[in-house]
Amino acid sequence: MKTAGYIGNLLPDGHLSVAADVVRDLGLRPNEPVQVVLITLPEHEAAEGRAAARSDVWQRLDALRDRLSAKEGTLTEALLQAREEEDASP
Repeated sequence: MKTAGYIGNLLPDGHLSVAADVVRDLGLRPNEPVQVVLITLPEHEAAEGRAAARSDVWQRLDALRDRLSAKEGTLTEALLQAREEEDASP
């Protein structure tokens, strides 16, 4: 069994959104059953979690930009190469 954790929000319609990287990491498909554990966070912790997640996204974007800027060819070729490298890594 694979597990993942992330900080998210309860949507107005009562559904939960699942982060795209979690879906990818767990290999989830639409309508696949999953077990969910919910833990409420004090508002300041939720805000800190969102800030940390936002910071992580920007760090990943900066790292990707650095990787792509060092490559020759078109942006499409660089993106495809970066994706192949990610898929090949464990």
